[in-house]
Amino acid sequence: MSLTPSSLTPVTLDPSQFPRTYQSSLGYRLAFISLGLILAAASLIGIWFFATGRGETAPGASILLVVLCLVFFLLGAYLALAMLRSKIILTADAIELRDPLFAKHMLRSQIAGWRIIPTQYVSALEFIPRDPSAKKLNFTLTINSKRGSQPCPVLTSRSARNPSRNSKPNWIPA
Repeated sequence: MSLTPSSLTPVTLDPSQFPRTYQSSLGYRLAFISLGLILAAASLIGIWFFATGRGETAPGASILLVVLCLVFFLLGAYLALAMLRSKIILTADAIELRDPLFAKHMLRSQIAGWRIIPTQYVSALEFIPRDPSAKKLNFTLTINSKRGSQPCPVLTSRSARNPSRNSKPNWIPA
């Protein structure tokens, strides 16, 4: 069965249940924070090792290795910070993604549809805008979609539970 905007019934939302805030699940947060801290600590050791001249390399090579270790330190620090600060906020009329470096916002009236993109490990949820020139809003599904008494309405639908059959967008009525 093909889903088109005319074949769906309008969805009514209770504004008293919003805003809802979702973060990554505890397991993903622990895993990625640990990975980020290990990467940052190893990079700091590398910076110290190459900056003090302990590595027997040419002067130009040690500067390059210090810069490379600094890049990996920043990557590890960002990974840990992103897991602590990133969240998805659903309101009755919009969805917002917040990250340490950016915030993306899309009104519900601007969303034409959504789809789950299956990958090998973590699937991604993509919101498709009505305006073809606007950017799509997507994020990985590391969030806890069944948080207590407020499950995420998009992620608990029938088509979201079986993402391998959900490669086509689900259209949201205007």
